[in-house]
Amino acid sequence: MLARLVPSSPNCDVPPLLGIFYAKFDSHLGPRILCQVPPDKQFIECDLFDTVSSFIITKSKLVDQLVKVDLADVKIIGCPKAIPGNQYDRNAYIFNVCFVVANTKTNDRDYVYEPLVEKLAKTLSAILTKLYNELNETGRSSIILGDHYQVHLALLDHRPSVPVVTSSMAPVLCTKVGKLLANCSDQVLRRLLPLINGFDSVSRLSSAAKVDIEITKQCLTDAAVAGVVSFVPALQYKRCYMVTPKIGTLYRDKALQQHLCQTVKLRGSEMPKFSDVFRMLCMLNPTLKLHEWSYSCAPKNYHVHEGKLIQYALLKGLIRQINAYPILLTNRNPKFDGSVSRIDCQQLDGGKSIEELSVNANVHCMTAEEVFEESPHVILIWK
Repeated sequence: MLARLVPSSPNCDVPPLLGIFYAKFDSHLGPRILCQVPPDKQFIECDLFDTVSSFIITKSKLVDQLVKVDLADVKIIGCPKAIPGNQYDRNAYIFNVCFVVANTKTNDRDYVYEPLVEKLAKTLSAILTKLYNELNETGRSSIILGDHYQVHLALLDHRPSVPVVTSSMAPVLCTKVGKLLANCSDQVLRRLLPLINGFDSVSRLSSAAKVDIEITKQCLTDAAVAGVVSFVPALQYKRCYMVTPKIGTLYRDKALQQHLCQTVKLRGSEMPKFSDVFRMLCMLNPTLKLHEWSYSCAPKNYHVHEGKLIQYALLKGLIRQINAYPILLTNRNPKFDGSVSRIDCQQLDGGKSIEELSVNANVHCMTAEEVFEESPHVILIWK
């Protein structure tokens, strides 16, 4: 039994379009309908489809030809396509996008759908061919239909590790924001990208963009997996920093030295000397807070933007920030004064830094640090 569905048509002289389906040849099951619109309506019974399927998924003689199947209640109009390839069964990927039109007997103007079916078949074939060629050649491909619908595909050499994004982290762009905005269809990311400067935390970006913090985290996580952003600890002048073993790589890598100097140069000033930049980095140590380092080194006198220097060194792993991790020494939940009471004592297990705990509870970081340092129930581990 065929479904008797006759939706209203904008043109009463044209038989109504009941639906569209996509069919392909399955090596085990034969011709099969993979998807259809509307998805909840059955235009043709399975037994009847098996009877006429040879006119939907056809042999080579009917490929690229308009085929119309005239049934009792409906007409199926399709244009079977085949993409040649030895990797496919029958040495070709055979598919068809068919229009299902009401068979009213008194109206034979269904021919108006024929050029649409042919054009759609050619377009889909061109899209699949484009995907096949570009993914094999470059590993990337894009499908752009009109001004609002875009699909961007890219092969990854390996599955990247998904970063754990916390509210206290600061995202850093990995390419120019203008280029990213031109190819970005994610509306949340489009709101966040212009605000990313490498210094503001995820929490501050969320507030500035007026986007929910959890949505912001997920969006930036996806962006990090795609290689759009990276993360560094937010710049803290009351924190200490120290060099890592990778500082030796900087000493030997001339290209990295040049890139570093170009990145940290003050706008409108001359290029800083690498020896000065390297000396300033090596002066960072676990007992010297960043504001003290800034005062003693005076980076501006050497044409160096100190914020960009710290940011670049963190991003390349040349230095790291030393953070405090509070551990609760009692099984009871002590009462802390003021806003620090909003911090969940169950999280004081040494697994989260004061920065992360403070941002999550909307507490000033230094206030929390002072309270924890004075409390006999908490010990701070610096690492």
